[in-house]
Amino acid sequence: MKINPNLLSIQLERKVTLSKNIDDEKQKALSSEVRQNSLDGKKISQQDLKVKDEKENKNFDSSLNKSSAYQEIFKLKELDFSNMSIKELYNIVRNVNEMEKKYTMTYGDDEPVRLNKLGNPIISKHTEDMNSLEAKLSILSYGKGNVDPDKKINVMEYLSSSSEKLDNLTKEFPDNPNYQVRASFMKEIINTFDKFISDDSLDLYQEKASLLLADKIEEVDIFI
Repeated sequence: MKINPNLLSIQLERKVTLSKNIDDEKQKALSSEVRQNSLDGKKISQQDLKVKDEKENKNFDSSLNKSSAYQEIFKLKELDFSNMSIKELYNIVRNVNEMEKKYTMTYGDDEPVRLNKLGNPIISKHTEDMNSLEAKLSILSYGKGNVDPDKKINVMEYLSSSSEKLDNLTKEFPDNPNYQVRASFMKEIINTFDKFISDDSLDLYQEKASLLLADKIEEVDIFI
């Protein structure tokens, strides 16, 4: 799961160039407005218009930062996954999955293409694993498990303990395939969660969110 570094570089350079061009155009517009107001007999300085423009930009930036999904993504490395409720973790994973879906729709999937039996492309293994993690946490967040979804716990310890219990049931009832399937699924969940909270993954999520947020700012600037 890697972002093409050239893509990030090109996109960010394009945004810097566009931002500079927009700033130049705004400066020309401000100077023109000052000259027009002088002709009309109005005493409005260029500094007054600059302050007005900065205030408008500050209000816009503040409204963008109210996106709960992006706020949580930018704070991922500050979170303590060893002291977190299932509901909290579920909301975080759901928001990350929503962000990644938007990123894929915008830039394409960074993961290798997979094909089904008919030769049609299907979602990547990473997306499938993250969807499974979200689904598992969704079930637990509604209290359908042996854990209080509102209680702060060490999530990895809880998942490991659940996996150990399923392994014991598999040994105790070797003829019951249900336990084997559940034990295997839980191991996949643990592996996915372990990758999800790694520094590399958290950095990558923040890079993707930053790129999408920069696109959002660019789109608004273009149509102002």
